[in-house]
Amino acid sequence: MTENQVVDTLAFVVVENDLSSEFSHKLIQSQFYFTLLKSGDRLLETSVTFMIGIPHERLNHLLQLIHTHCNRRKTYVPTRVDTLSFSGPPIMIEAEVGGALIYIYAVERFYQF
Repeated sequence: MTENQVVDTLAFVVVENDLSSEFSHKLIQSQFYFTLLKSGDRLLETSVTFMIGIPHERLNHLLQLIHTHCNRRKTYVPTRVDTLSFSGPPIMIEAEVGGALIYIYAVERFYQF
């Protein structure tokens, strides 16, 4: 980030851990700077949160980057069966995973020392 760039928008982008490495490289290539935060679990996958401060004018570019590189996909996940009489392999259901959760906030003040 350059010194004269105004940060007036803060985006939190939550993605699966599997997507985070490629996505972080794409952010850096596009000159988006971020702080990486370890997140909790979404379904059975570990997730990572990117905290990205940007000028509002770059928001559409960021959203396009997220849309392009954080795709949803279908997979099978085991269901939970809480009965003691059930034995055998777990019952699998199709679920949509991946993608990104995006939270965008207006920034009143930004300081960088």
